[in-house]
Amino acid sequence: MTTAAISVRVNPVNRENEKEEFTSALGRVRVLGSIFQTLYEWYGGPGIGKSTLLNLLMDECENISIPYSSINFSAIKNPSKPSYHKDMTLLIEDLLDGIADERDSNVRNAIELYRKEIEKKDEYALIRKVSQKFVRLVGQIIEKTPVVFFFDETEQANQDVVNWLEEWIINPLVQDGRCLIVWAGRRPQRWKRFEVRRRARVQELGVFDKAGTEKLFERNSEYALTDFASPVRRITGGHPYADSIVLQRLNRMAREGKKLKKDQFNKIEDSILDELVQVFIDSFVFSDLSPEVANACRAISLVRQFDVIMLRKILTKALPDTFGKYGRNEFGDLLSQLRATQLIYWDDRRKGYALDPILRHIIGEYICRRNSSLYIDVNDVAIDVYQDWINRAGDNRGVYIVEELYHVACLNQLSRKNLSRDKISLAKRLKDRIKEYHQNDVDLRAAALNRLYHELEDDHDLLGLIGENSTSKLLKIVRRSREEFN
Repeated sequence: MTTAAISVRVNPVNRENEKEEFTSALGRVRVLGSIFQTLYEWYGGPGIGKSTLLNLLMDECENISIPYSSINFSAIKNPSKPSYHKDMTLLIEDLLDGIADERDSNVRNAIELYRKEIEKKDEYALIRKVSQKFVRLVGQIIEKTPVVFFFDETEQANQDVVNWLEEWIINPLVQDGRCLIVWAGRRPQRWKRFEVRRRARVQELGVFDKAGTEKLFERNSEYALTDFASPVRRITGGHPYADSIVLQRLNRMAREGKKLKKDQFNKIEDSILDELVQVFIDSFVFSDLSPEVANACRAISLVRQFDVIMLRKILTKALPDTFGKYGRNEFGDLLSQLRATQLIYWDDRRKGYALDPILRHIIGEYICRRNSSLYIDVNDVAIDVYQDWINRAGDNRGVYIVEELYHVACLNQLSRKNLSRDKISLAKRLKDRIKEYHQNDVDLRAAALNRLYHELEDDHDLLGLIGENSTSKLLKIVRRSREEFN
C-alpha cells in the first residue's frame, strides 16, 4: 500500500464550469478591452482540486499565449516562500519570471538597489519603489495582452506578506481590468480593501456529484470500473482526491487479477477506509499538524459543531492520556491552533465550529468501524453536553435537540452491529423533548416547533443514518404536536 499522498495522479474532470468562466474572462478582455471582475478566488478543503484547477487554467494560458506567473505558498513546493516575509522582492522576482520582458530591467535594478541600500535607507520607500516599478511594467504589458497571476495554497502564506501583496500589487493591478488574479486557498480570503473586494468573484470548489465521480472513473479506469463509482462515493462523499485514491486501489487490484464485481465491494470497504485514512488523512491532510492537534481533529470529527466547552469535555473523556491534564486556558489555545489549520470553519446555522464535512464523513466512518470505544465515548459526551444545552437554551433549542438525536442515531449504528449497545428510541427521545417546550406561551411554542420541524427536515446527515421512514415518523411527531397545541 502506498503511503505517499503525492503518488496519486489522475486526469482531472468536472471543472468545466470554472475553466469556461476563466477563459471567457480572458476572451472578454481581448474583445472589450477590460472587464470589471478581475480577481477570481476559489477555495475548498485539502485535496478538493484547487491546484489541479489552477494547473488547468495555466495550461489554458499556454494554449492561447497569455503571459502568466504563479506563486505557490507551500514551503515544500516553493523554496523561496519561507523568505518572502523577510524580503518581499523575492516574491516580485518570482512573479517576474513568468512575464519576462525586455523592460523588466528597471524592476530588477530596483530590486538590486533595495538589497544594497536596505541597511542604509528607508525600507518602506525602497520596497514601494520596487512594487511601483513592477506594477508599471505589468501596465505596459497589458496594453497588448491580458496577464494572469496565480496564487496557490494561500492558507500557508504569512499574513504580513498577504497584506503587503494586497496593498501594493493586487489592488493596483485589479483596477485596470486587463490583469487577472487567481487566488486559491482553504478558506475565503478576508480582503482588507474595498477596492479589491468589489473586484472579486469568490467560489467554493465542491465535491463531485454522482456524475462527476462516474466521469472520473470513466476517464481514469484501466479496467472499466465505472460501476464502482456509486459505492465508492458512499465512502468518499465524492471528494476528488479520496475518489482518486480508491480508483487507484481498484485499478491496482484489477492489474493483479483481483477485479471485483460490484456486489463484492462491501468486502473491501474496511481496507479501503484504512487506506484512505493512511494516504489521504494522515499523510496528506494532517501531515503538517502536531500529534495533539491531529488527535483533536480525529475526535471532533464525530461532532457537527463544538465550542471550547464541548472540545474540553470530549478530549478529556475520550483521550485522557493526551488531554487529561490540560487546563482551561490550554483548551482555548488548542482551539486557536485548530482554527489556524483552516480545516475548521464556523457553522453559522449551528452556531459552532466544525471540521470540514468530508473529513468528518471519512474519519467518522473509519472510527465507527475501527475504534468503537472512541466512537462511543465521543457520542456519549456529545449527548450529555446537548442535554445540558437543551435545558438552558433559548432560540437554539431546536438545533440542540436535533444534534442530540443525531448522536443517539450514531450510537444506534453500533447497536445494529451487535456491540452490546441497546438501541435508543429516537421517537421517544423527541417526544420527551417536545414536552419540555413552553406550555403556556402559544407564540413561543409555535415558533420553536416550527424551527424544530425545519431543522429535522433539512438534516441530510440524520436522514442518511436512519432512513426516510424513520425521518418521516419524527417529522410526524412534531406536526402532531403543533396541531394538538393549536
